[in-house]
Amino acid sequence: MLLVSSCFLIVCVVFFAIATIHWPLAGDASLMHYIAFLMDNGRVPYRDIADMNLPGAYSIDYAVMHVLGGGSLAWRSFDLGLTLAGALAMICISRPCGWYPGIFSGALLALIHGQDGIFEPGQRDFVIAVLLLIAYAAFFQAFRKNFPPWMFLFGLCVSMTGTIKPVFLPFGAVLLGCATIMRRTKCQPVSWFILWGAGGLFVPIVAMYSFLRVMHCTEEFFTVVRGLMPYHASLARKPLGFLLVHSISPLLPLATVWGCCLFSQWRQWKNWEGVTLLIGLFFGLGSYVIQGKGYSYHRYPFIALFLLVMAIDFQRCLTGNRWTRRLGWAGIAFGTLFVAPVSTLKASQYDWRNVEFSTMLQSDLRRLGGEELSGQVQCIDTVGGCFDVLYEMRLLQRDRFVYDEFLFAPARDESVINSREEFLAEIYEKPPRVVVITDDLFPSGPAGFQKLERWPQFASYLQANYRLCAEGTPLSDLRWWSRKQPPHSYRIFCSLRP
Repeated sequence: MLLVSSCFLIVCVVFFAIATIHWPLAGDASLMHYIAFLMDNGRVPYRDIADMNLPGAYSIDYAVMHVLGGGSLAWRSFDLGLTLAGALAMICISRPCGWYPGIFSGALLALIHGQDGIFEPGQRDFVIAVLLLIAYAAFFQAFRKNFPPWMFLFGLCVSMTGTIKPVFLPFGAVLLGCATIMRRTKCQPVSWFILWGAGGLFVPIVAMYSFLRVMHCTEEFFTVVRGLMPYHASLARKPLGFLLVHSISPLLPLATVWGCCLFSQWRQWKNWEGVTLLIGLFFGLGSYVIQGKGYSYHRYPFIALFLLVMAIDFQRCLTGNRWTRRLGWAGIAFGTLFVAPVSTLKASQYDWRNVEFSTMLQSDLRRLGGEELSGQVQCIDTVGGCFDVLYEMRLLQRDRFVYDEFLFAPARDESVINSREEFLAEIYEKPPRVVVITDDLFPSGPAGFQKLERWPQFASYLQANYRLCAEGTPLSDLRWWSRKQPPHSYRIFCSLRP
């Protein structure tokens, strides 16, 4: 039966991969691609690009663009490659219990990631989840095989997550501490394991610092760390109760069955591998709660490890008494016959062909100058679609700001005040020929073009120096995730100066 379940899950994943291979670049992926494109054209992060991410966040896109290519197919291939790497790591982690938990959890992780929609491929938290799984696989291999060099891969992967988002940096130190305690309890040498692990931890951190030094943007980076980064983290936060419920919302029925299994299996987690996995589960949930926005992709590190823990317990239940066997089969059956096909069906039905916004905006920009607008166009947007178009047309933006949240949020924070002053200073000095404004304000509104009302000074400048020369609203709703979404609108303002 486990073989049948495995085959069915693999068929679902293959069907999902084929059905979604043509998903376009969208959301954070297109924005990070655009930042990488600006870097290729001489712009320096933090100094010439007002980015609040750590360098690892856009280095992923930069690497994929220069190895696989800059198109949507390359990015989709990268995302599917991540799911395969995550599944292989899960199989390695669960090997003492059997191969099936890795296949079960790896397939469900891929399909749940898929059902989250077209905006999510290659998301930073998904990359972090896969890196953590590889780190665990290397960590366990090092001690199972008594081969310390595996710890270098462990440290490398954990530290790479820290260059994307810093939440998991303490995680590496905690697991090294667990390894030290475990080896000393057994009177076994530990120094080489720690040295190899620490070496891996230092490499990405040194690489990130070297990058900042070479690009001469160290001071600007720490200004962002003190200003824009904490300000962004404070926006659109959800209550703790909401976060805890939504952390497992795609898996709630499955988690209920697992909760029953846990009564008979909790003693199995008292070994050192079980304890370290539960530590990762705690860090994954902590990451989701600390980020506080409740986005589906923020829970990937937690979901990945939670799926693996549940799958291991379902497998263990099959060797127990009659009731525990029934619980194990119930969890396996629900995951195989409900979660997997439902997630596959949802992902395959998203309307990836609907690119009306991009088509309309590209048409208007070509009419207004096309390639001549490079360096003369300004997007007032974040993930509404304007930067997707600039990337597709390979147009350089005039200004350094790629997040309108730092311009149109209430002017109570010093970061917003400073951003507005810098933006106006640049636009006064060299006004762009064309300004594109979307009706989106990331991350929490307001709807429509009301964001302009939050900054009357800029609205007055726009009215005095520009005229409305084009606008567009697609006719069809977007179906790029589980719910239909009204399409974004845009307005293009052309300079009154000759």
